[in-house]
Amino acid sequence: MSEGRALVFPQAMGFGARPLAVPKRGAVMCASAFLPFRLSDGVPVTPANWYQAISAHAGADAIPDSVAPLPGAEVLVLGALAPADERREASLRCGSVERRLILNPDPDDPGSPLFAGPDAAVWHDKDNPDGRGGPGDDREPLILAMEDRGTPVWLGSTPFDHPLRLRRAGTPSAASGAGWPADADPSVLYEAHPAFWAEALYPGEPLAYEGLAGPDLRTNLPSYRVAITSARDEGRWVAETVRIHCITLIPEADVGAVFWRAAIGLGDDLLGDSVVALVAALEEADAPVKDEEYWGAIAVDRWDDPVQSMDDRPLLPPALAASVTLPFALPEDDVMGARRDAAESWALGEADLDENPFGDATPGEATKFMDKIQDIDDDEKPPDSAAVGDVAQAALAAGRRRHEEAGFKVDEDELDPERPREPVVRGNLLDAEIARRLSAAYSAPNERAMAEQLRAVETARDFDLEGALIEIADARLKSPQFPLPWPALDETEAARFGDRVAELLSEGDLLRHLDISGATIDGGSGAQG
Repeated sequence: MSEGRALVFPQAMGFGARPLAVPKRGAVMCASAFLPFRLSDGVPVTPANWYQAISAHAGADAIPDSVAPLPGAEVLVLGALAPADERREASLRCGSVERRLILNPDPDDPGSPLFAGPDAAVWHDKDNPDGRGGPGDDREPLILAMEDRGTPVWLGSTPFDHPLRLRRAGTPSAASGAGWPADADPSVLYEAHPAFWAEALYPGEPLAYEGLAGPDLRTNLPSYRVAITSARDEGRWVAETVRIHCITLIPEADVGAVFWRAAIGLGDDLLGDSVVALVAALEEADAPVKDEEYWGAIAVDRWDDPVQSMDDRPLLPPALAASVTLPFALPEDDVMGARRDAAESWALGEADLDENPFGDATPGEATKFMDKIQDIDDDEKPPDSAAVGDVAQAALAAGRRRHEEAGFKVDEDELDPERPREPVVRGNLLDAEIARRLSAAYSAPNERAMAEQLRAVETARDFDLEGALIEIADARLKSPQFPLPWPALDETEAARFGDRVAELLSEGDLLRHLDISGATIDGGSGAQG
């Protein structure tokens, strides 16, 4: 992964990363790689199969990968279980996690699939107030723990607003905003019910369930491990500490996945800019460990050669590498023309095109711009910034023209941050929003929440809040489509906002960087301040 782009033709693993603030730990980049496999025989399947299973069976709130560094490991069961026509026992075992359950049919919906979430479990005034069987609720619980039938337990994800998660989220304060409070418990990052947590899970451990969905299962986790290697901006490769964080099962789809994650400390680098590349590879669990330089060299080869960038085999163990289908056949020799033809043929097939729309472009056009740049660079005087800008603008215009000639018309309205957006009426909340926007820069809820979340962690006592807000704003400005932090205003409320802006302007200058987007002053539209 480089500059946010995955340089992998994903036939074996899914891979992603994101920077975030972790309670008690500080700013980290979580790098997450997962291996999906068929539950019935343990054979790996493609990430596309996993995404399809999540979409079809796991429910509207499920996501393919939370990309969160858990303090331990967990087992999740997503999707519907087999209909409970009568009371039955069920069990689940994965490594050190072993639970026995009782599943009951739903008398209000007989024969329907069972979604064994918190609302199907036993009522408890603190641990599960939305459960079944509480005061005035004569519904029978659909899922019970065999060992203690009065204690709530459920399969699948715990909702973010559930009391069990909220109690671990610490005590909010005026400074915490929407971020993690300083006293948050790291276990709030878990999604599974605590009954399905483990200190650790390992490749090859037993996996079995009975009475959940479809045929009973008795197998083992795939015997592979993941290696994640990072490249830092100071030019060194680092082998990151990686372990299994989650085993997720979708019995109805006969698909599961093992998630390995690494939490890379970022220190003061809140946006993760110091991590310039990530490499994820799959190895046999008992194979000798390869060092960071080995994986770094493979990454460099992939950057240098487009053909190698689409060949996953060096990143996989031999058993899986043999089953990988390359997007196109590699030529026997190293003739670049043959490789270019093979790559173009594959690209046309992927894009469903009969011919390359740029194939008849004027020869030498790119060379012309390169010559101009070379002329500027060869000059003994310092480069003329205006000349460099002229070349860049000419190249951009030529590229746009070629795209339009090929049928890829650029919609200027889509790139215009001032184009009309659907207004959101504020009503009696407008005065508070205006006061906030005109009293401090970078005051939109999402801006404050991101910065406050970073400040709230215990390792950042000397955190520069305003500096972080400016850094977040700078990162947002680099986007080709500038996202306005505040929703659009309707005409009436825009005029009220504009009146207040005009009043302040009559008294003196506004503070720097205030966001007055959407304010209408004297019939004209305000702009980003």
